Amino acid sequence: MEIIHNGRKIVSAARRIGNSWLLETTIWPTQSDDADDPQLIQTIGAASESEDEAHAKAIEIGKQLIDTNCI
Repeated sequence: MEIIHNGRKIVSAARRIGNSWLLETTIWPTQSDDADDPQLIQTIGAASESEDEAHAKAIEIGKQLIDTNCI
């Protein structure tokens, strides 16, 4: 899943690892793939989530990090 939020590109990935999801949120400093230094955040999602819910959670993490100026 890929979105633009406040001028920055956020891409999510979700992989099943055992009974949980490994969520990967990649945040670029701009909307372009060519921008330097994208940042990768990895978190664990609940096993009960669907793949769509896991992607949505990864995107929400990215939005929150951008909105709070953590990244």
